[in-house]
Amino acid sequence: LPPGTKLGEQALSDLFDCHRSNVRRALTSLAAQHVIEIQPNRGAFVATPSPEESREVFEARRTIERTLGRLAIKRAVGEDIAEMRRLILKEAEARHEGDKPAELRLSRAFHMQLAAIAGNGVLKQFLTELTLRTTLILGLYGSRGTSSCARDEHGPIVDALEARDEARLVGLID
Repeated sequence: LPPGTKLGEQALSDLFDCHRSNVRRALTSLAAQHVIEIQPNRGAFVATPSPEESREVFEARRTIERTLGRLAIKRAVGEDIAEMRRLILKEAEARHEGDKPAELRLSRAFHMQLAAIAGNGVLKQFLTELTLRTTLILGLYGSRGTSSCARDEHGPIVDALEARDEARLVGLID
């Protein structure tokens, strides 16, 4: 949904066939993640981050992903590398089929897999919020339906991870 879209409780309740109290809890959770804004006496809206806030979100994401990459290099095993390559293939398939929502989900899954390999739950939780926010920002300021990663960026990241080349990995993440 585009930034600024009103999220009516009743409409969401009908759409997801659930009670409004469940919708309210979900909206509160999304507001805590800065993906929506709840305005008193007006309702909930998809967040509209400013350009400055957007730059800060990407800066925070780069900082966290650098650290996650450094941690992942020390912990990655063959199964981890294989899973990341599988995600890259699925992302390429979605791109080829023109399935932009799937492509975005798989791009996010790739980054979350790197966080899982790194093994730092706190940083993984921060990245969870930041990837949601960057997807929203790209929807507002970027090309419609694109991920923040070029189509050939994930493969070299996995190559650097597999080679345990920390300097190259961090440079690619940046």
